[in-house]
Amino acid sequence: MKIIISCGDLNGIGIESLIKSFELIKYYSKDISNIDFFIASNSNSISEYISTCNLSAQVLDNKLIIEDFSIHIIDIHDYFPLQIGKLTSKAGAAAYESIVFSTKAVLDGKFDALLTLPISKEAIYLAGVNFSGHTEILAELCHVSHPLMILFDKNIRVALATIHIPLKEVHYELTCSKIITCAKKFHHSLQIDFGISKPKIAVLSLNPHAGENGKIGHEENEIIIPAIHKLNAMEIDASGPYASDGFFAYDEYKKYDGIIAMYHDQGLIPLKLLSKGAGVNFTAGLPIVRTSPDHGTGYQIAGKNLADAQSTLNAIFELQNIVLNRKKGG
Repeated sequence: MKIIISCGDLNGIGIESLIKSFELIKYYSKDISNIDFFIASNSNSISEYISTCNLSAQVLDNKLIIEDFSIHIIDIHDYFPLQIGKLTSKAGAAAYESIVFSTKAVLDGKFDALLTLPISKEAIYLAGVNFSGHTEILAELCHVSHPLMILFDKNIRVALATIHIPLKEVHYELTCSKIITCAKKFHHSLQIDFGISKPKIAVLSLNPHAGENGKIGHEENEIIIPAIHKLNAMEIDASGPYASDGFFAYDEYKKYDGIIAMYHDQGLIPLKLLSKGAGVNFTAGLPIVRTSPDHGTGYQIAGKNLADAQSTLNAIFELQNIVLNRKKGG
């Protein structure tokens, strides 16, 4: 298996988390000896990052050497001086270039999967690229109109009906057909990517107390419940809508294979609290397999040797699992 890594924002904690994740592998029983790793970046930039952050790794003969592991470095952009912990357009441009190169390489069959390290959306904007996040960039490159953003940790899997939009716009974006499309893709992904033959899906409400039968909003009665009924008619085991506070507080989430949240923070705040920083970001509905750690660039701790690598390590392990699950399903 061959995995390519997009370098993310080189002023953030992505490379530090990557290096630390390989240092942690020896404490796990999982075997990655059959995987060849590559990173699309610049050898001199990565070498400077290691030196500046005082990390236990080195760049030698276009390889990032971490203890007994080596990651091949594919030089795709020019060297630029790093400004660790700072927002810069050069880091944004390099991050975007790495995503584009890496995604196309997987689409061309040169690699089996893609691991993306964290980017700064603002840095990418400064570089003149108008995308609101990884998911949207990958959708454009893969020619997919509606990818599905899933964050998960072990058996907790949260999919988002709406992704990176202002909260005030969720009401307008949320439709019966959008929920049905989301649930169908989620159901399919749970089967082929996670190996669950008959997934049970919980659908969260939009309004407090699931709308109180129309007293606190009409979206549940007019949009969400009709969508659930149509999904059941398609033999998709979906139920709800569930008020998210009680659903997570009283462990109802443990009864389901997947959870559909109506908007970003509704699903990701509880997921990240429950995963304690170990969650994985996965984009379903793409012709390629892509995972990422569930955190951002962490500018505030970059260069201070404080980054936690567990999410990146889990993203590597889960990338391998999903590739193998797809091959079994194929």
